[in-house]
Amino acid sequence: MREIKFRAWDNVADEMLYCGEDIDVIFALGSPGIECTDIRNVSPDGHDVYKEHLKYMQYTGLTDKNGKEIYEGDVLQYDSPSLNHQYKHQVIFVDGRYRFSGMNDFVFNQMNLNYKRGYKVIGNIYENPELLEGESNV
Repeated sequence: MREIKFRAWDNVADEMLYCGEDIDVIFALGSPGIECTDIRNVSPDGHDVYKEHLKYMQYTGLTDKNGKEIYEGDVLQYDSPSLNHQYKHQVIFVDGRYRFSGMNDFVFNQMNLNYKRGYKVIGNIYENPELLEGESNV
């Protein structure tokens, strides 16, 4: 069974919030879906003031070549020694599947990641938007 995990990008505080990594951050299933509450940023009346701007990303259930967890929004790099080139791809969720942006035919699963053996997480689109600048394959 795949582990269900989320993270959220807080574009007010410019930080990534991970479920279970900080005792001040709580992820819960609410009426509109997954909700994250950062109890460090609660108004005096007890309401979360930053919920609306969070960008949620789900864990794919997969890891890169170094064992790092892969989430939506991550940027993966593949080094192709034979072509002397590095390819960078953003992980997206489309039509019920995780894919690389711009590569609809790539089946994003652990078998394909292991086959290439060079895929590694080098950042994400929120903390490192410059990673995809000038890339034609994303």
